[in-house]
Amino acid sequence: MVQVYEYAGFLFAVATLPFYGLVLRFLWKSGKDVRQANAFYFILLIHGYIDIISLLNNIFFYTLPRWGLWSEFYIWAGGPFLHLGFVVSWACNVMQAQATLLLGINRFSAIVYSQHHSRWWRASYPYIAGFIISPGVAMGIIVMHSDVYYKKLGYSLIPKMSSDDVSHYGFGVTGACLMLYCVILVIMYLYIWQQVRRHRHNTVKRLTFMQRTTYFIKSSIVQKRREKKLVMLSALICCTQVCATVFLVLKFVLRTFDADLSIYNFV
Repeated sequence: MVQVYEYAGFLFAVATLPFYGLVLRFLWKSGKDVRQANAFYFILLIHGYIDIISLLNNIFFYTLPRWGLWSEFYIWAGGPFLHLGFVVSWACNVMQAQATLLLGINRFSAIVYSQHHSRWWRASYPYIAGFIISPGVAMGIIVMHSDVYYKKLGYSLIPKMSSDDVSHYGFGVTGACLMLYCVILVIMYLYIWQQVRRHRHNTVKRLTFMQRTTYFIKSSIVQKRREKKLVMLSALICCTQVCATVFLVLKFVLRTFDADLSIYNFV
């Protein structure tokens, strides 16, 4: 049975997908020069494209067959389509985790090692692509060798792997990696936030009273807004990783958890 929160998640995804695509297109067209000089935008674009591919794959591979739509097509497409869907799904999940970690590392080095940041990241684009894509491809190859089938649940078709061990240990390995990534991201973003605040306070201390008054009028509010945005962005990234980690750990510990993929379909 389709849950209400699945419809809510689907409508939200469909509504935001065009805007997400426009943002990525804008970054690609207007930020070409900046992207070539700043690895952050390169990572951001790769992450965005992976997000869109993952979202479309989840809609056509999980959502529609689960809702009983186009069942004849999915049964006719059979194994090749199932393999493709599983490969893209698992590969994108791993790539998203890699890209999120790399974004955190990039921002950390920009704040903490600002003097060396540009030099470290200037010629790193092949390594960035390899770091993000290679683990996902490896996971996709592993999943590709598992037998797959559709499990009929009422009017729904649920994609399944014949070998429970592949999905079980796959969830375990990715869950363990995400848990490690969560710890690293939380530590890095807390340190970045602390450094930004410390820099602002040190700047204020170095100013005279009159300069300080002018500084507060012109810059303090702006700086606090930046700090608030940084905290919100950091919290959003970390919460996303924590939710994904909790889901994967539960799938690993409780093999029957979310057997109908309703929670996964919502996420």
